[in-house]
Amino acid sequence: MRNGAALSKPVFLANMFNPQVFLNALRQQTSRTSEPPVAIDDLRLVCVWGEAASRSMGTLPCALSGLSLQGALFTAGGTLSDARADTPTVTTPSTANSRCIPIFASAMHAKSSWVARPCHFV
Repeated sequence: MRNGAALSKPVFLANMFNPQVFLNALRQQTSRTSEPPVAIDDLRLVCVWGEAASRSMGTLPCALSGLSLQGALFTAGGTLSDARADTPTVTTPSTANSRCIPIFASAMHAKSSWVARPCHFV
């Protein structure tokens, strides 16, 4: 991850035996290269889909694919909504642009523009 070669193409998490190791390495390298320095425990993984994904993603941006979304879906307009009774339980969203950002930086964004969700590895 030092030269960013592993991050030049989307990373397909579904093919990884333990994707948490990769995400932890991403967090650790972000901590090392951040200016000003940020403790690894003060970093949060943020994923962005759609139009907002074209904005600068900062230190170590990474495209993640192979994700599964349960209990929600993206509408045609690109907004996240609750799953309906007639939709599949699990959907596959498009590639997410992600990065690790300081926890205090994520608090600066308007609460209406983001939603916190747990990440489960199966």
